[in-house]
Amino acid sequence: MTYSRILLLLLGLMLAASARAELPASLAQAAAQLATAPDQRQSMVADLADALKSGVTEQDLQSVMRLAVTNKYSAANAAAFIRQLATMRKDDLPVALVRDKILEGMAKKVPSANILAVASEWQAALRDARSSVQAMEERGLKYKKDGERDTLINLGAGLRQHYGAKEALTRLAESASAGGRMAPSAGNLIAAGNLAELFLLHNATLAQALELPSASLRAGYTPAQIQTLQRDAFDQLRQGVAPEDIVAGMRRQFGPAWGTPPTRQPFNTPVQPLNTPGGSWPGSGPGNRPGGMPGGSYPH
Repeated sequence: MTYSRILLLLLGLMLAASARAELPASLAQAAAQLATAPDQRQSMVADLADALKSGVTEQDLQSVMRLAVTNKYSAANAAAFIRQLATMRKDDLPVALVRDKILEGMAKKVPSANILAVASEWQAALRDARSSVQAMEERGLKYKKDGERDTLINLGAGLRQHYGAKEALTRLAESASAGGRMAPSAGNLIAAGNLAELFLLHNATLAQALELPSASLRAGYTPAQIQTLQRDAFDQLRQGVAPEDIVAGMRRQFGPAWGTPPTRQPFNTPVQPLNTPGGSWPGSGPGNRPGGMPGGSYPH
């Protein structure tokens, strides 16, 4: 063995030891359990360490590794899922929706190629939604709470993937604009988007779904007021009232000038967001909802 080859070998051993040292014990143990060949294990350890460094949480990585072991995915498959999550974090995209799609597919023992294809579709949708949100930020969109930016991006991606409503968020933002500037905060847009998604979930057309949320934004409603509209609409939908009839009734409530606040505003008590599509997307929600829309669920 030449001197240069010895140096390269020592360097490889040092890098492998360094990568292992950066891993929590649970991840190192999972890597050893899943990847039996030394070179394969070294590669997986490096992927896990890179994902942690990029901002993927230890809990998310543990979930992927646990399902890989339980449902007998190969080390190469698990590494591909881990790299997908790391890529999203490096691209500054919210990871929750794609994480959920990967875990959902693994739990159902979907082939890895199918899982990665669905994950890529959601990544593209998230990237498009982020571009829309960035355009809103350039026009003055403000955030009042932590996590609102990710929620807004997730909401835009969900509207596109589940309903093909790629421009829904942009059209709502136009309703919220005054003189070309974004008038309300992100919280208003999130509440309006949730209301639109409620109508879409009940087979409303896109025009019907956007009419009431757009009017509430033009009228300057607060998030709590829009959530009250959502609660009222949800109650009527459960009773079997058609979406178009609900919109017509709400239109009368707003008064002759559609988009002008009604004289009497029954919005004194803030309400919590409904457990309906679009919510705060805390690792569940539209990303896990079954359906046949593009990028939706996996076959059972």
